[in-house]
Amino acid sequence: MSTFTLSALLIIFLTYFVGSLAAFHHSMLFHSKQQSGKPHLDKYPLLPRMYHSNWTFLSTTFNSDDPLRTIEGETFFDYESKNVRRLVELWKDECVPIWPNKNSMPRGECHFINIANNGTGTSYLRYTDPATGKLDKCCIFARPWQGIEVDFIKKFDKSESMTTKTLDWYTAGEPPAGPFTYSFWSSQFLTFEGQKYQIPFGFGFAIITPTDDGKIIPGYGTHRFYNVEAPGLKYDWEKLPHECSIQKPGPEGGPFPGYNCPFDL
Repeated sequence: MSTFTLSALLIIFLTYFVGSLAAFHHSMLFHSKQQSGKPHLDKYPLLPRMYHSNWTFLSTTFNSDDPLRTIEGETFFDYESKNVRRLVELWKDECVPIWPNKNSMPRGECHFINIANNGTGTSYLRYTDPATGKLDKCCIFARPWQGIEVDFIKKFDKSESMTTKTLDWYTAGEPPAGPFTYSFWSSQFLTFEGQKYQIPFGFGFAIITPTDDGKIIPGYGTHRFYNVEAPGLKYDWEKLPHECSIQKPGPEGGPFPGYNCPFDL
């Protein structure tokens, strides 16, 4: 589907699966096995309409908290208005681990470029050409793409919300694709346009790791955000890569509306 992402993408996946998309407690254990918490039912953080973040993505199996992989990345979030929403997630070392077929998955760096300029938008996947090693291939991951609301946490299951000594946790969605978990620092804030916002700490979701013999190892992945700033670094929204601008939506029946990527999902 990040910074608060959706790779986000994982913000991307929340857009499509919230309420229908294990691991909330696994995610909490991934942070600290010592913290206990209590429900918080009347407190919901907002996202600033514009921000940038770096992140480290860590993945584990359900049987271990030892990371399988570590991926660095960035998120650019820019909601100019209700109908102009833009989100980019840069996976710098390898692409998000959601692909079930080891022989049909993007290799190396990939970017999710999500743009909605008139209410209905497109989510593009820009990926590395395996033949050249250059980041110059593109496909449509989903169309339409609407983007989440800045108050999307309100849609989360209140019974699964929790406050620890340092973090506020929220979860939404059901297996097999969910749940998604979000966490914010309880007492660390940034200020943007005169308003205070809780700083995001993490975003977690179910992942899979395909093996050479065709098996799939289920697991959990989480973004750890850092250098969260609003408005922060800017992305050049005026220059959609040519290889993305020429893409046409795929046929019906794909994993997402408009999906035309050459990878099994």
